[in-house]
Amino acid sequence: MFSKTFRYGLQAAILLSRAPEGEFLKVRDLSRSLGVPKSVLAKTLHTLGQAGVIETLRGPKGGCRWNPGSDSLSLADLVRILDSRMQGTECFLGLDHPAQGMCVLPGFTPARMLWAMDRVTLREVADRHGTVSMAEAALRETPEP
Repeated sequence: MFSKTFRYGLQAAILLSRAPEGEFLKVRDLSRSLGVPKSVLAKTLHTLGQAGVIETLRGPKGGCRWNPGSDSLSLADLVRILDSRMQGTECFLGLDHPAQGMCVLPGFTPARMLWAMDRVTLREVADRHGTVSMAEAALRETPEP
């Protein structure tokens, strides 16, 4: 359903949000930790940087770090930033965020999925995401060049 770009971006956002505050993480280290090709992850991180979700710094001491202002972004916001296939996804009937259970279209629709994702913040996902601890441990164990 979701693009690899979104999945990689979400995983990277979780790692960055859980890193020590203000610490820049290298793209190569994130790439290794997540098992994602560096070139693909670099593009995704560039997009997140342009959107202000993360801060980026070029150069030998550079990398990426979490923008604390992004804690309140919803999962749906991240989808809209990273997954161009979901741009313009709206209710087929033109409704705007109907009350839970009031949608007249049964089953799954892209709009219903985004409405649900609008209620979950990136911070909530990062705080509840237990499996990221293995990736965090790998990131900490990555030797410096």
